[in-house]
Amino acid sequence: DNNRRVAAFGYWAGYAGCAVALKAWVAKQQQGTLAPLTSYASNDKLLGELGALLDSVATKPRLIVIGAKGRSGQGAIKLADQLSLEYTAWDVEETAVGGPFPEILEHDIFINCVFVQQTIPPFITTEMLANADKKLSVICDVSCDPYGDYNPVPIYNECTTFDKPVLQLGEGEAAVDLVAIDHLPSLLPRESSEDYCEQLFDTLAALDHIESGAWQRAEQVFIELTKPLR
Repeated sequence: DNNRRVAAFGYWAGYAGCAVALKAWVAKQQQGTLAPLTSYASNDKLLGELGALLDSVATKPRLIVIGAKGRSGQGAIKLADQLSLEYTAWDVEETAVGGPFPEILEHDIFINCVFVQQTIPPFITTEMLANADKKLSVICDVSCDPYGDYNPVPIYNECTTFDKPVLQLGEGEAAVDLVAIDHLPSLLPRESSEDYCEQLFDTLAALDHIESGAWQRAEQVFIELTKPLR
């Protein structure tokens, strides 16, 4: 609808991505690596665990969220606000000049929530990760498109999973842990499913009026895209 999905998991992808990034960051502060993930029965349980983890370390991380005005970005920022964390929120206005962006290195955690449909300069490069003065230690690529041509975070070539949630980029203390899970909403299955159903309900309720609204537009797109098959 208006070139946007009528229902999407984006908000909870960003929220969960921020959560996993925070867990990975705390693990690094404790000289460890993030253990395999499991889903949470409720968001309250996740918030409680994150609060305890952050209380267990001496400092709090500073985040940068790129794509902050989109669904995923809003989810990431919501969690940061709930945990009273400091963050920098960037969107089209801040990235219009084109990357790479050395400002990313000034933050502890970088969360990419940008949906890209054209080639743009990268936000960060492998060469930047070699900067010994960087604060950056965790990246979460919520958009997670390592195989696409438009990936603005072209520093990895495989997704991570709940069983192996981080990919180490670099060696030693300067290494950066990368999270690139393509099913992040599964971390909070109840909240993400209920939200998706609520978004989709009105459209499903109009299924008997396919001559108008989103159903009509979907039919037009279907007809157009299947023309070569006829």
